[in-house]
Amino acid sequence: MSLKTTWGNLRSMERRIVIGIAVLLFLVINIFWVWPHFSDWSATQTRLADAREKLTRWQKEVDASPKIQKLIGDLEKSGGSVSSEDQANNFARAVQSQAVQSNVSIISSSKQQLKTNEFFLELIQTFSVQSREENLVDFLYNLGEGNSLIRVRDISLRPDAAHEKIGGNIKLVASYQKKPPVKSSKSEAAKGALKSAPATEKKTAPASDKTDKKPATTKKS
Repeated sequence: MSLKTTWGNLRSMERRIVIGIAVLLFLVINIFWVWPHFSDWSATQTRLADAREKLTRWQKEVDASPKIQKLIGDLEKSGGSVSSEDQANNFARAVQSQAVQSNVSIISSSKQQLKTNEFFLELIQTFSVQSREENLVDFLYNLGEGNSLIRVRDISLRPDAAHEKIGGNIKLVASYQKKPPVKSSKSEAAKGALKSAPATEKKTAPASDKTDKKPATTKKS
């Protein structure tokens, strides 16, 4: 029996019931499976627009990389790069030389302190100075202009009794790039040989159970 014949044999009330059930089923399907996903399309469009904007921004950065590399090279040539670890020994010498050029008297200096991490090391030293105000300004300015990357971390100044010169303590810091560690091929081979060598068993002699016994003494009556 075909569906058309079945539908024709139904009464009007039965047809209404069938139509009502179909409408109710359609509403249930839409409520639970269709309507909750109405906002998915707008969210997808938003994510797509964000992805395109990010791609455009990154592409601009990639296109500008040759200019950035050239700028880095120019800065390194002009002294903007971090000095190597070998130049760390010239820290105090650079300060002394600049002090002489700026007519600044270094009264005393503290012991150098060293702070380091995986890539850089810092040399820290405090200098007691005395000079005229303009000479001290030139001294500090010229230290920052050099390629040694010396900067002032702390400063305390006071005028002298005649108020003609100023003196005080200046803590200077210089940053240097560490050399990458050189791995020796011989040491690596030795470590590999030690790892591959079988472990040797140590034999220990059994502990002696002998105890010192003193001879028995008899008392004479």
